[in-house]
Amino acid sequence: MMNEFWLAHIYSLAVFLGIVFLVTIINLGTVRKISRYTMAGEYPSVAVLVPARNEESNIRACVESLLAQDYPAFQVLVLDDQSSDGTREILQELRQTQKNLVVLPGRPLPDGWLGKPWACQQLFEACQGELLLFVDADTRHQPGMLKKAVAALQTERADLLTAMVHLQVGSIGEGLLVPFMYWSVLTFFPIWLASHFNLVSLSVSVGQFMLFRREAYERIGGHAAIRGEIVDDFQIGRRIIQGGMRHRFMDAIDLVDCRMYAGLKEAINGFRKNFYPAFRYQPLLFFFVFTYLLVLYLEPLLLLLFAYIGWLKVPLPIVPVVASILLAIGQHAFCHQRLKIPVYYSLLYPARMALAFATAVLSFISHARNRATWKERRVT
Repeated sequence: MMNEFWLAHIYSLAVFLGIVFLVTIINLGTVRKISRYTMAGEYPSVAVLVPARNEESNIRACVESLLAQDYPAFQVLVLDDQSSDGTREILQELRQTQKNLVVLPGRPLPDGWLGKPWACQQLFEACQGELLLFVDADTRHQPGMLKKAVAALQTERADLLTAMVHLQVGSIGEGLLVPFMYWSVLTFFPIWLASHFNLVSLSVSVGQFMLFRREAYERIGGHAAIRGEIVDDFQIGRRIIQGGMRHRFMDAIDLVDCRMYAGLKEAINGFRKNFYPAFRYQPLLFFFVFTYLLVLYLEPLLLLLFAYIGWLKVPLPIVPVVASILLAIGQHAFCHQRLKIPVYYSLLYPARMALAFATAVLSFISHARNRATWKERRVT
């Protein structure tokens, strides 16, 4: 009886990984590239909005790439969110020579607000564009980005267009953890269903790149409606769908680059802030998901290892075990190819799962103790 249960469990892992592989392939085939769209008709005015706090290593390259857009009607607004480094000085220097740049001083953080929603709300209140593009300060943009993004929004008749960007990684640790967010989206979220049936629970939004129609943003209450949300991008995107409007998740990897975190330590701190809130602080669901990921991706490898060294006391069902390993490698490889992450990272997927699980535990502990911080601010 025990052997039958164990055998069924091993086959269930292979079957589920097969389903996950299929979801990944369908997602990769259906998530459209923004760069394939072309403008037709008039150019609506665009306000490009950049919240910036302690971004002295990124802000110059970000702003200069935005100001270099080949779009006829746009303005870049950057809010210095009370930075304690050289961000303000760099922005003031750029403003002296760039007429399309507006630099705003951030006001003190009110009660009940988190930093990024408050910064984005202030940017909105100061802008005039028909379209609103929110981007992070650590992004870099190709000159044709804005024209392509607006073309995609118009063609898809979307109220919110959000997109994956190219994640630059500077170390093995970053390469393991930083793509985890996009990998999980491409693997476990049937994006085509979310897009065509407006399924709130399956929708995905990326705060690094969010292009709104102004009236849609105003209708959902802007960032004021999600003022206390740590995972603000997911929540504001879901409000678009809840409001009966069109949400589109797309691919801007060949148009936008982003170095999210400089090193593994900073990456762990960043995801530690987000992991637990992304599950709406539901501990049972949170730990079930991350524990199952460990089992799903590590157990077949461990069984193969234990059988090889003679620790396994029951016959090894070799077909589902090897199939599980090959499906895991293939799924990661296809994702990495699309994300422009070195494909050899697909062979390191066990380390990614272990690192993600450890970061999840740290995220739970930080929020349980009300000690989660980011950029010198408490976020709990």
